[in-house]
Amino acid sequence: ASLTLNGDGKVMISGSATSTGSFGQLQIANTILNTTADGLVGIGRVPVSWVHIDQTGANSERGLYVYRNLAAGSTNGELLFVNNDNSGDDQPALRVKQDGTGDILVLDDGESSRAMTVKDGGNVGIGTTSPSELLEVSGAAATIRVKASSGAAQLDLIGHTSQASEIKFLQDDDSTQNARIFSPEGSQDIGIEAGTTEAIRILQNGKVGIGTNNPQKLLHLQQANSNALFEAVNIRTNSSGEGLALGVNADNSSYVV
Repeated sequence: ASLTLNGDGKVMISGSATSTGSFGQLQIANTILNTTADGLVGIGRVPVSWVHIDQTGANSERGLYVYRNLAAGSTNGELLFVNNDNSGDDQPALRVKQDGTGDILVLDDGESSRAMTVKDGGNVGIGTTSPSELLEVSGAAATIRVKASSGAAQLDLIGHTSQASEIKFLQDDDSTQNARIFSPEGSQDIGIEAGTTEAIRILQNGKVGIGTNNPQKLLHLQQANSNALFEAVNIRTNSSGEGLALGVNADNSSYVV
């Protein structure tokens, strides 16, 4: 291989068409740049991939630093674009872009399939390009699995000061609530809402309230209308068969059938 300086001021490393292995090596100060006959480039070592960077020693500098210093209003375009083009089959894989309003990070599964999007502001979407929350997972059958390789699997929900920790079940309009399970801050209780109305409250002492959030006994049943018959427990073999019904009449007298 030979090293020449052409008329444009470019350093040229050349060799024979039958050259193999390391095609050429250029050392500037303590940096070694290697090239091979088939076009591989290595920094710090002989490359085994198209671009191969090998950093040794105890230095704490970045392994790769890409810096774009563009004029104001000229920040459009990807900072990093990784694409696999095989016989005309264009397969984008990774895009990193930040122009103030665009997506920060994109993982593509081919040209028309988006695997993950990180929006400007930090929202992450898996299966969606427009996540409305910090993490949104969307798909035909979206399932999140937490599986421990050893020990217990754990999911922590931590509300801010005076805020509840909760799980909501919404309709496909993304806003109408079907149900909610929550734990009010500081109470260590568990509440269950059907729609937006609380149906069950479990206190930390084990008392359960149905129709009340302040049960006084181990099981406390209460209806909103106190001036009507309250059939609290109904035990039957079918919807119309004979059985046992327990409750209270409108005057608070016992009701047993």
